[in-house]
Amino acid sequence: MIEEANHAGTYTHPATGTVYPRIQMITTGELLLGKRPNLPGTMNPYFQAQRVATLGDQQHMFDL
Repeated sequence: MIEEANHAGTYTHPATGTVYPRIQMITTGELLLGKRPNLPGTMNPYFQAQRVATLGDQQHMFDL
């Protein structure tokens, strides 16, 4: 069964280029001991955009 899992190939994460096996075999005992599959990290799709100073912002600074 391990040989078949190895023949399933790999997955390359498009953002990082990291290669992961497509099929990973972990026994119940390994899960209970804390072993986890090797997976790509999650990326938060929602993030705060950074503010960019514009010419209008600079003019308001001098309107005191």
